[in-house]
Amino acid sequence: MTDTDSTVDRWENHDFIWHFFAGAGREVALPEIGHLREIVDQYAYRDGTEGAFRRLADQIADRARVGDLPYDFEAPYDFEGVEFSHGDANVQGRFSGTAMESGDMVQIEGVARFRLKDYFTDPVDLREFSAWLRERPDRFWRLLQTVGDLVGIGGGPQGAPLEIDENDVSSIFMAVSEMGGTSYTITGEWEAHFRAAVHRERNRSHYWDPNLGSP
Repeated sequence: MTDTDSTVDRWENHDFIWHFFAGAGREVALPEIGHLREIVDQYAYRDGTEGAFRRLADQIADRARVGDLPYDFEAPYDFEGVEFSHGDANVQGRFSGTAMESGDMVQIEGVARFRLKDYFTDPVDLREFSAWLRERPDRFWRLLQTVGDLVGIGGGPQGAPLEIDENDVSSIFMAVSEMGGTSYTITGEWEAHFRAAVHRERNRSHYWDPNLGSP
C-alpha cells in the first residue's frame, strides 16, 4: 500500500473555500491538504457495507479466471464523510498482474493503481467561513489584499489590524463572493498490492456473491 502518512496541516472546509477565492484555480493534491490517508481508508474500507477493496478484489478474481487482465475500473464515490467539501468524486484505476492456474486454483498477483479526481466548484456555508476569518485576521487581511489586486484598487489595508466584527466580515465576504471565485481540481494517487488464490469455478469460492456490483 502507498505510504499515506502526511505531515502537513489538514484542510478543513474553510480552507477549500479560501482556495476557491484566493487560489487562482491552482490544482491541489490530497497529500498537500492532508487528506490522502482518510480518502484511501474511506474508499477501501468504509464505502458501502464492505468497502471498495473487497468488491474490487472479487472483480479482479473474475477477470483472472478468464485471463482478462489488466483490468480497468472506474466509479463515483461519496467522500463527504472525510470533509463536506469533497462530496462525490471519481476514482479510476487499473489492476496489472498475473494469473496462473494451479490445479483447481488460480494464483493472482499484481498491483492496483488508483487515481481520484474531484472538483471544487462553489463555496458552502459563507457564514461559517466568515466566523473562521474573524478568528484568523491574517487570512482576512490577505483576502482583502487579494480583492484589492483583483479590482485594481491597490494592495489592500495598511497598518495595524483592527478588531473585526463577525457581521462586518460576513457582509464583506458576501460582497466578495459576488465577484466569483475559481473552481479547481483535487487529485490523488495511490496503489495497493494484491495477491490471492481463488477457485477456477466462481461458485466454489467462499467469497462469491452473485449480487456484487461495481467496485
